[in-house]
Amino acid sequence: MKQFNLLLFIFLMGCFTSCTDKRANLPPDSSFLSPEYVALATQDKIAYLDSLTVCCVPKVNDTLTRNILFKISSEYFNLAENEKSLKINNKLLSLSIQAGDTLAMAKSYYYKADNFGFSRKDSAYYYYLQAEKFYNYLDDAEQTALMRFNKAVLLFYEGNHVESEIELSNALKVLGSRGEKKLLFACYNLMGSNFEKLEDYENAMKYYVLAEEILAELASENQVIDERNNYAVASAVNIAYVFERTGQYQKAIEKLENLITPELKKTWPKAYAVAVGNLAYAKMKKGDLTNVENLLLQSLDVSRKHDKENALIYKLNNLGEYYALKGDTLKSVRYLRQSLDISERTSAGEEIKNILKLLSRMDPDRDAVYKEKYIRYTDSMYKNQRENRNKYARIEYETARVEHQNKLLTTTNLTIIFSSVLVIFLLLSLLIYRYISSQKRELEFKRQQQIADEELFLLLKEHQFQVTLARQHEQNRISKELHDGIMNRIYGVRLHLDMLNDLDDPESKAKRLKFVDILQEIEKEVRLISHDLQIDILQNESDYISLINDFIAQQNGISRTKFVFTHDPRIAWDDISGLKKITIKRTLQEAILNVNKYADALNCRVNIAQNDSELLVSITDDGKGFDTLTQRGGIGIKNLRSRAKSVHGRLIIDSKIGFGTTIELRMPIS
Repeated sequence: MKQFNLLLFIFLMGCFTSCTDKRANLPPDSSFLSPEYVALATQDKIAYLDSLTVCCVPKVNDTLTRNILFKISSEYFNLAENEKSLKINNKLLSLSIQAGDTLAMAKSYYYKADNFGFSRKDSAYYYYLQAEKFYNYLDDAEQTALMRFNKAVLLFYEGNHVESEIELSNALKVLGSRGEKKLLFACYNLMGSNFEKLEDYENAMKYYVLAEEILAELASENQVIDERNNYAVASAVNIAYVFERTGQYQKAIEKLENLITPELKKTWPKAYAVAVGNLAYAKMKKGDLTNVENLLLQSLDVSRKHDKENALIYKLNNLGEYYALKGDTLKSVRYLRQSLDISERTSAGEEIKNILKLLSRMDPDRDAVYKEKYIRYTDSMYKNQRENRNKYARIEYETARVEHQNKLLTTTNLTIIFSSVLVIFLLLSLLIYRYISSQKRELEFKRQQQIADEELFLLLKEHQFQVTLARQHEQNRISKELHDGIMNRIYGVRLHLDMLNDLDDPESKAKRLKFVDILQEIEKEVRLISHDLQIDILQNESDYISLINDFIAQQNGISRTKFVFTHDPRIAWDDISGLKKITIKRTLQEAILNVNKYADALNCRVNIAQNDSELLVSITDDGKGFDTLTQRGGIGIKNLRSRAKSVHGRLIIDSKIGFGTTIELRMPIS
């Protein structure tokens, strides 16, 4: 059972208290900072802001009016009047668009994203994305980085750790090593946490140490002591946690013991509860149970008094694990059930799974109930994670698609306007010329004008047709790349990880790490598809054959089928186009996926050969086969036939029930 990690709290503070730092940055003479205003009760402050809002209903849409509304919105936000803050932000966005004020538009989107926050993560993500685009256009590196960090926080809490890592990398790229220190600290910490969740503890430690190095620079700045202390505690707890996860328990103990002081307990009890609880857990994992029970109970007691309910989960888990270690089944089950109740109320899915595993061992009479719950929560989490990954990718894609369409529309409108101006100019010229010319010349000019208009119409019509055709082709191509490539490989990895999910022996761990590497390869392939799907996957023969060989070798172990790969060394891969290489690779992925899922074969042979004019790719298995007359194949086979057709090739499927299946792809070499 893992211990509580304080960095989650720090990330929340780093992301959303940035609103307080930047949004309430009012001048010294502001009425919001006056002693009279500060002394008011919360309801009186809200009433005062309501009166200001009425007075500031804009009669003139100028910079001063918009700045006053931004300050009122920020103060509403700080007083937890989210709906009123959002209403003003919607008005500000409208005013900013009317005035063409790009900076105000960026701030309006930023403030709207803060209003949605964690309650509606998809909306918050969308508005942070819009704000990022405007700040990037304004070349404001710090605000661009902050928007990307805020998106990374949302992705982290949705379990999309790879996507969160990508956003943070982009944030650090524009921020640089000399950026704003608190934002750098938050980025390094969140990056470390992503690697920690991915069980890449070496990189997690690297970024936690970078965050710790920032602390010295923060200490030299005029920073609030509570904030600086929280940063220091978070940094130490994060590093100690990695020590614990890598078996370096003594180092974790030493790191945490340096934190625990009477001053910490008195002034920052929440941080004290975390440090004491983690210290006890590290000692327990080391095998030193001296005073562990007292420390765990003390951590729980302090947390009950000062923390939110969900912060109790880890303390109760640790006590349950401690009493399980001591053989006190009754106490262990009691604390674990308390933790399970809180976890179910607060939807802490990952923790529910861990608790159910331990309860299944400690309470064998209800083993079936716990296992049924475990399966249900696991399925639900997989479904939610898949939906969340698709949701944020869809937001990015749909935003980009709308922007692209707007650009096309703008270009078309400009073309029409320019053409109209040109036509008007020609008409005026013709009228003047007609005035000074004879009646006979006037008729000739009218005829020429009519011909010119018809030609212009035909050109515009042809241009629009070509744009539409290119868009449809690109959409079809992207669909095939995602289905034939990414989805097939992810399915294969998921099959293997499902098999290894409940195994904890060294060989299974090594296999899981191997498939983490495969996921990183899939990530690279996604980036490759995003940047340029027309670029050849590989530039030389040895790399391409190595890629195919590695892919087929990875299939051994997923099912009982043994895969063997052979190829003709005479094939000059440097002369084969990138589109044909991609077609071969996608055909192999789809065919081998079908072998693993349906064939129930013992052997499968993959061969790539050539004759005088053709490349021949064959996949032959000795499985149960199928009736090709009644089973025509799904979208995967349809995509493969379409791919074969795009390279002037053909796909041949030969199968009989009980006699295996052969899939052949034939395509011309040149």
